[in-house]
Amino acid sequence: MRMGMMFVVLMALLASPAVGDDRAKTGVHTVRGDDEIVVYGDLFARWQNTRWFIATEVMLPLPAFWNADRNYEMRVQAFQVRSVLACDKEWKLSGRKYQVSCIIEDIGLQAVSTEGPEYPHVGTILAEMDAKLTDARVQLQVRDNGRVTNIDLEDVPPPRNQRERLVQENLRQVLSRLVVGFDMKLRKSNFLSTGQWVETKSSLLSLPSSTLTPASGLVVHQLNGYKGHIVVQTKGEGQIMEIDSSSGDEYSYSVDLSGVAIYDEEQGFMTERVWSMRAQRTASSFQEQGLTQGLYSHSGILRMLGDKERVNVGPTREVRTSDIVRQEGLPAWEPVLPL
Repeated sequence: MRMGMMFVVLMALLASPAVGDDRAKTGVHTVRGDDEIVVYGDLFARWQNTRWFIATEVMLPLPAFWNADRNYEMRVQAFQVRSVLACDKEWKLSGRKYQVSCIIEDIGLQAVSTEGPEYPHVGTILAEMDAKLTDARVQLQVRDNGRVTNIDLEDVPPPRNQRERLVQENLRQVLSRLVVGFDMKLRKSNFLSTGQWVETKSSLLSLPSSTLTPASGLVVHQLNGYKGHIVVQTKGEGQIMEIDSSSGDEYSYSVDLSGVAIYDEEQGFMTERVWSMRAQRTASSFQEQGLTQGLYSHSGILRMLGDKERVNVGPTREVRTSDIVRQEGLPAWEPVLPL
């Protein structure tokens, strides 16, 4: 019941304009103003023996190539990941940065392939990726200001050849979309207060690409009280560049981002978040390539779980979208966010 009610609150706010100052005092508690600073002792508390459910989906402007250890390859136009992560602090890297280890307790991976019906290996590739990611360890480097600065997949055999390097990069790119929702720069690293602040170089303004150039743009966060919760609404826009690895062509995308997060007032960290990012090639670089014709989208939801809470992440399988006729008979793509 709690998850359902909270999801309704998040989705309502995601579709609405930013909360104004007239809502700064509502509900059970009052969000403290700028003149009242609340100091939090452990700025990395959200990583101390916490569990998270994350569901995310990606629609790609150009197909990505996913590989198996053997000579199997598939073109992926879109994918969804649902997973449960169990995280804990590993060690302090500096006064402002920690290394965090997250175990993937369970994962469900669904993908839309552009391969023809005669290609039998899509299921094999997805099952192999699922097996490699289940119980794998994701290593994060996190800062005290809420940013996630690095991600790596640990406890996997070192690649012995170019193909195995491609396989590992595929997995890392999938994981990058899975944990990107954790990344949010706070207004101040040790307190929450009503107000607005700006973030640059947000990881949410990015594509899952190893040839990606840094995004340029601004993300504006607004913190207010809303029906008994501390809510941070996010709006952003910018431009990102992508290089097509097969042709070397460069593409520019105009990006719009919306999101809503809920913070725990007692401990000062994010406990739930939804986000939706849409990008379209600019007129100067638009080409009719890919089934989505230059469109990119990335949406997701994350929330903290109880110690013993169980979540069904769903199956690992190939699914279909309405614009790929050949996939009739496959299970239908169900959006992560029912917008």
